[in-house]
Amino acid sequence: MGATGIAFRGRIDRLDEDGSRGTAIITDYKAGAAPERKKTIVFNRGTELQRVFYALAARSLLPEVRNVESRLTYLRHEPARTLSLVHDELAAAIEEAITFTAAGVELQRNGQVAPGPQPEFFDPISLALPSDLDVYRRTKQRPFSQVNSPLSKLWSSP
Repeated sequence: MGATGIAFRGRIDRLDEDGSRGTAIITDYKAGAAPERKKTIVFNRGTELQRVFYALAARSLLPEVRNVESRLTYLRHEPARTLSLVHDELAAAIEEAITFTAAGVELQRNGQVAPGPQPEFFDPISLALPSDLDVYRRTKQRPFSQVNSPLSKLWSSP
């Protein structure tokens, strides 16, 4: 899609388009609570990339749209809490997502795919994990970090 050179599939939770004003608002609904951070949430260590990709899709597929707002709406709050990316902040996030995508594609094409950071939780039904996961992660941490260096900024992003 667009400048990424790869095709994406997915479903936007909500798209409000006003053709007469050239605007689009993309909303991604979240069942949980909003993060308590004071900083703007952009990628959230890669877990919120879809919101930025949705904005890229709107920009690519709706050429008459000049202004895009991309929102995360957390429904656990009363009233729901919405975090938005707009204007220069959204444009910068899209450019950064394109860079991360290109880096990920290059890693895959070179056969250098390595896992990202350790997940926040352990899934006990995961298959094919080493018997001593902690030793495995310590042993592989440096090579994984080297391979994933083009994506390290994504894994640590707010």
